[in-house]
Amino acid sequence: MTRRITRTMAALGTGLATLLGAALATASPASADDGAAPSCVSYYQSYRYLQAENTCDYDVHVYARYVNGAETTPIYLKAHTSPTTIGSGYGFSDVQSLRLAAKVTVWVHYNVGYGNNVAIRGDASPLSWSTGQACVNRAADLWECTVSGIPGGTTFQYKVLINDTTWSTGSNYTGVSGHGHDITPSF
Repeated sequence: MTRRITRTMAALGTGLATLLGAALATASPASADDGAAPSCVSYYQSYRYLQAENTCDYDVHVYARYVNGAETTPIYLKAHTSPTTIGSGYGFSDVQSLRLAAKVTVWVHYNVGYGNNVAIRGDASPLSWSTGQACVNRAADLWECTVSGIPGGTTFQYKVLINDTTWSTGSNYTGVSGHGHDITPSF
C-alpha cells in the first residue's frame, strides 16, 4: 500500500510540475516598448497567485498592472530566477501587462575605505550632475544605489563618486530604468 501511495504522489508531483512549466512557457510575455517588461520576463496567473519569471541575463524591477487599474508593488527579480509570486490571481482581476518599475538599482563593487561613502549622479531626474544621491553600504566592497522615479525603460547616463566629491574615472555608465546594473568603477 505504501508503494501505491508513493507512486501516486510522485505522479501527482510530476504532473503538477509539467502543468506549471507548460503554463509558464505559454504565458503571454510582455513586449519591451513603452515601459513594458522585456519579453524575457513572463508571467502566469492562477486564481490565487500571479507569478513572474525572469529568464533575462540582467536583473529587473517589475510590477503588474491589472485590467481594473490596480497595480502590484514593484518587485526586484534577479536574472534567471524561477517563478516568484508577485501578486494576486484571477480572484483579484486579470493582468493587463507587466511593466518595468520606475526604479533602478546600481550595485557598485568597490571598497572606498572606512568612513567613506558612495554617491550616484546622473542626467535623469531625480538624479542630477550637481548633487549626488547617497548609496547604502551592503559589504566592505558593495554599495547599493537605488533610484526611484526614473520612468521604466528610460535610458540614462550616470557616474558614481566617493563622498560625492571624487568622480569615478572613464566614460559615463549607461543605465536603463527598471533594470539592475553591476559596476566595478575605478577612481
